[in-house]
Amino acid sequence: MNNFRKYFVITVILLTGCATRILVGSDYESNTDFSSYRSYAWEETGEAPTGDPRLDNNPFFDARVRAAVDQQLAIRGFDASSDEGADLVLHYHMFVEQKGEINFDFRGWELDRRRGYTVFDRSLGSDVYINDYDEGMLLIDIADASNRHIIWRGWAQLDVTDALNNREVMDTRIGQAVQKIIALFPAGN
Repeated sequence: MNNFRKYFVITVILLTGCATRILVGSDYESNTDFSSYRSYAWEETGEAPTGDPRLDNNPFFDARVRAAVDQQLAIRGFDASSDEGADLVLHYHMFVEQKGEINFDFRGWELDRRRGYTVFDRSLGSDVYINDYDEGMLLIDIADASNRHIIWRGWAQLDVTDALNNREVMDTRIGQAVQKIIALFPAGN
């Protein structure tokens, strides 16, 4: 492999590894008429442990998540309301778990053009790196206010390692995750 291709592949791998990937999904009650909902209120729930002492009982984290959800729902045309007058009731859960990832240095891999497949040349050497990181899972539940039955759940899974100790990064990650989650909600504008 020529040097340009080798450096290009390495650069793409490094940039992909540095980018914050946010995996999102949702599920909902299939027979729900989402068009009838226009207002919401936050359900007051007890403190739920996240699995990380930096977030447990952190009022700033709670305020950030609620503000991000409020902003996204306002964009979608929903009105914040008192619990008595709301169509929907919201609550969220956050979980943090330490994970590990194994990465390989590709110096030992070369394309064998004669055979048409990739082979490993031990003489070029190889390195294995273990990367520990904190993975966060943010769940947002939306329930019908009349019966408190959950009609929709959205979630985001992302690396929060650098966000746990940096307020600006935390604000950005929460905003990105909530925006992607609420975009999956089947009601609103």
